[in-house]
Amino acid sequence: MKTLASIDIGSNTILLLVARIYSDGRIKPLLQDSRTPRLAFGLKKSGFISDKNLKRAIRDIKSFKKKAYQHGAEHIYAVTTQAVRSAKNKSKVVEKIENETGIPVEVIPGRSEAELTYLGAVTGIKGIKPNRIMFDIGGASSEFVMAHKNDVTKAISLEIGAVEITEKFGTNRKCWPGTLKKASEELSAFFRQKLKDFRIENFDLIGTGGTISAYKLLDSKPPAYDPDKIHGKSLKLNRLEELINDLAAMKLSERKGVITFEPSRAEVIVAGGLILLSLLRHFDSKSLKVSTRNLRWGFLISKL
Repeated sequence: MKTLASIDIGSNTILLLVARIYSDGRIKPLLQDSRTPRLAFGLKKSGFISDKNLKRAIRDIKSFKKKAYQHGAEHIYAVTTQAVRSAKNKSKVVEKIENETGIPVEVIPGRSEAELTYLGAVTGIKGIKPNRIMFDIGGASSEFVMAHKNDVTKAISLEIGAVEITEKFGTNRKCWPGTLKKASEELSAFFRQKLKDFRIENFDLIGTGGTISAYKLLDSKPPAYDPDKIHGKSLKLNRLEELINDLAAMKLSERKGVITFEPSRAEVIVAGGLILLSLLRHFDSKSLKVSTRNLRWGFLISKL
């Protein structure tokens, strides 16, 4: 038995998992936490990760390092994805994180990100069909996997995420229906082109990422954050539409008051919801299974 930790340095959110690993392969989470330093905000426009955003991210990673050791972690692994992968100052960003936190950072390619996310996402979900399509909506990219049980047949990473859509359509503030319609139409056209080969019969749709967890939590009564309570549960399309419309009609301050479990997600929650809604429509699905386990789980499993 050993205790390990993994940190997923994402475009919008940084996630921590500290888990006890048993000799029979079982994984017992001891601590899961998240922070939203918005590392990739402004990246699409400038091509660079700003010093201000990086400073916030390093602060959060240091905090996670302390928490991991307090929970008995023997080793901490860190992984970063599209936020750093596409930045012109990628080398400087990785070097600064490593120097200031003392944690080595792996920058993985898009396909690996998708495969590892799937590996983590399906753990602990009971009763899913052998054929599966999984996606993870991130801040700067979204990952898609088509699989039969544990056999991944197709995996891609697309440069579309909640941060980009927020910046493009201004959905971090109160939105008019016309704005939502325009964003939805653009997303639908994008997915028709990029996901035309993602076709499989009799499948379950599995979604992971902060956006999906947030909407399922808002769908729950009361909306208190507990990953284990929503992992493997279903989120229905018609309920998602209601939540998006309600949030879009609010000012940012009002959204923060509703998303009490993670107020910092208020800026990107509408954009993330529009991406999710477009994907449900694209795959002609009335619901999806929610997974609260993603890259940080798969990355940790890959180290065993």
